[in-house]
Amino acid sequence: MKRTEQPVNHQMDLHTRIRSKLEQRKANETFRSLLCDQSGVDFWSNDYLGYARTTSGAIAETGGSTGSRLISGNSDYTEQTECGLAVFFKGEAALLFNSGYDANLGVLSCLPQKNDIVIYDEHIHASMRDGIRLSFAKSYGFQHNSLTDLEKKLQINPGENGVRFVCIESLYSMGGDMSPLVRIIELCEQYNAYLLLDEAHSGGVYGESGEGIAVALECEHRIFARIVTFGKAFGCHGAVVIGSGELREYLVNYSRSFIYTTALPQSAVTHIRRSIRRNDFHESRKQLFRNIRYFRDLCEQQNIVTGSEVNSPIQMIRIGDAAATRELADRLQTNGFLVKAIVAPTVKQGEEAIRVCIHAFNTEKEIKGLISKILIDC
Repeated sequence: MKRTEQPVNHQMDLHTRIRSKLEQRKANETFRSLLCDQSGVDFWSNDYLGYARTTSGAIAETGGSTGSRLISGNSDYTEQTECGLAVFFKGEAALLFNSGYDANLGVLSCLPQKNDIVIYDEHIHASMRDGIRLSFAKSYGFQHNSLTDLEKKLQINPGENGVRFVCIESLYSMGGDMSPLVRIIELCEQYNAYLLLDEAHSGGVYGESGEGIAVALECEHRIFARIVTFGKAFGCHGAVVIGSGELREYLVNYSRSFIYTTALPQSAVTHIRRSIRRNDFHESRKQLFRNIRYFRDLCEQQNIVTGSEVNSPIQMIRIGDAAATRELADRLQTNGFLVKAIVAPTVKQGEEAIRVCIHAFNTEKEIKGLISKILIDC
């Protein structure tokens, strides 16, 4: 890549800013911290009828957390789980959110400030875009996975004491393609930008034990924050933000989607804890990649055009016409094959495709049947 002249550096270090805002809250006695000790007579939870306190029947298995984690919804169990998640994802600290949407919204609505700029891949999740809209920062999209366009946007200077943020996914949901993560990290380092990485579709699939693409590439320590969700490969619910201890404290104090919502119930936290300790992970992943390879081999043999990464569980069958894509998806669904038509405006006109998600539990017979039906109907 051509070396360009370095932009004027009049940025505040983001870590210094976070530290300053936390210290200001402490000085003003408005600092929020999580409490684990729930002993005493309850006059603070939202469990008005006491149903979450029951010790019998199915309700005991699925009872709610009774409130925000800043009031009655926190526990030693949840914080121990977060410590375990930080270790698993090879980060300093972790903070659970109720969903990936809440996590992306919560991080991006409170972290970028008025004089900052946010530079984002045009294919990022809607939750990231919504978070950016709620922030006070200016934002600029760059062409999908284009290092040239990203660098062009990075040359835009933020305002006084402003910083640059870059938002990408490691594995994109609408194309099944991966970001050039290491190259993007290098650009972020060159231009003093802070990378926010959405690992919703790569967590649980890549890495030695499912830690995600950043850990698989051994570059996790060069990323400011990672957002991993548990509703996809991990098979449960919720999300976690991996970053520094100061970032965790900052989110506890400023992230509205964390502060003003009922916490995940213990049953959900238990599922998250178990999801990173499954004994069958390695065999399931091997089977997933065998199925992906089988699917792609069949597509290649039949000259079916795909546009996804070789080892991505998200495979795209390129059609290139909205009406034809919808019709094919409808016929496949009618014949028992559950696929999704991806058309404009989700993708650009001419890039319409059938989205096929490959799973470890799909059989070769099912995969072959899908390909055969596509050949008949195309």
